[in-house]
Amino acid sequence: MKTNYLIIGLVSALILVVGIYFLIGENQNESNNVQTTVEQGTFDVKLKEDEIRVFLNEKNQANFVLTSRGGFDSNVKIITKSPMAGVKVSFDNPEYRVSAGGETEATIFFEPINEIAVGQHNVSLVIKSQKTTKDINLILDVIGEGEVRISIENYNYNPQIITVVQGTKIVWYNKDDVIHTVTSNKDVFDLDMERQEYENVTFNDIGTFTYFCSPHPYMTGIINVIPRR
Repeated sequence: MKTNYLIIGLVSALILVVGIYFLIGENQNESNNVQTTVEQGTFDVKLKEDEIRVFLNEKNQANFVLTSRGGFDSNVKIITKSPMAGVKVSFDNPEYRVSAGGETEATIFFEPINEIAVGQHNVSLVIKSQKTTKDINLILDVIGEGEVRISIENYNYNPQIITVVQGTKIVWYNKDDVIHTVTSNKDVFDLDMERQEYENVTFNDIGTFTYFCSPHPYMTGIINVIPRR
């Protein structure tokens, strides 16, 4: 009887050893496969829209096409280089699979959730795979309506370029410790801005209005007025 138990024990131990051996071998093979995978070729990125307009508290999107070149077959991620004040940014997927010889569509969503988002933003994006990094740029124009503020600070109008709806009142606030002006290039308005002073203009006419500071003519701004919705 003891001999039978001994044989059963030896057989069980042998089976266990063989199982461990094959399991280790499979894991090593998988590890070797991962280590020897080399990304080939590259990918192209094409923007379907170079400029996106969106109203405050609404959402709009930019669309991309990712195209495989030279047998490229891998995942890519899209990230924003720097955050935009008051704008929530999201993607339809955390990463995108670009298969060899194929195309993949990607979408980025912009949702302005705060008044400080109003104005024109230069959006810089990075598209990355294991070996390849590409940069692309687009313009996000967050449209203002009702009342919009422009700060004069560090010898700049901020935002410098702005789009507003017809009938919007724009309020300038001089935060600098020097006197500035808000002077239209076509004599439509001319505001003297003392230190810590507010001045405003309501834009009822559609069009593009450029302006500058008379004492500091390198300071410039642009207001685009679009029709009411």
